[in-house]
Amino acid sequence: MLCFTIQHTNAQSFLPLNEDKYRADAEMLLKSTSSDSIQAIQYFYLADYYRFRDTVKFWENMRQGERLAKPFRSLHAMGALYKSFYYGQFLDSKRAGIEAQKCVDILADAKQPFQQGLLARAWYNLGLIRFPKKVLLIYWIYSMVNVCPMPRHTIRSWKVR
Repeated sequence: MLCFTIQHTNAQSFLPLNEDKYRADAEMLLKSTSSDSIQAIQYFYLADYYRFRDTVKFWENMRQGERLAKPFRSLHAMGALYKSFYYGQFLDSKRAGIEAQKCVDILADAKQPFQQGLLARAWYNLGLIRFPKKVLLIYWIYSMVNVCPMPRHTIRSWKVR
């Protein structure tokens, strides 16, 4: 029998269960901060919020986030990852794969937890794109163990019985 013990992680894309509060909080942070990096992140979060709701608002927020993210390598990767999610949603696997690979390439030597989290999501998304049915679980576990050191403590806590 296989038994997994996994620590709590954010797994629902980047959106919490209370999405309306999430949107309102992101909009409030945009108005209350002058930091370009924080604003870029909030624009990307809003783009993810609007991804399933309003394509025009998705692209408006993506463009704003990309404009503010110019000096930040990690945020360029974040923008590419969100574009990958968007293209994947519309079954454009070629564009989705290009954007996910761009994120992986930018963050290949990720050291910070934020970067490692983005890299893990990019690898997972690449797995979904490249291996939609075959070997997805094995590909995901391989990428978590060998590419992203951050979740190793979680993987080590899995118990096989």
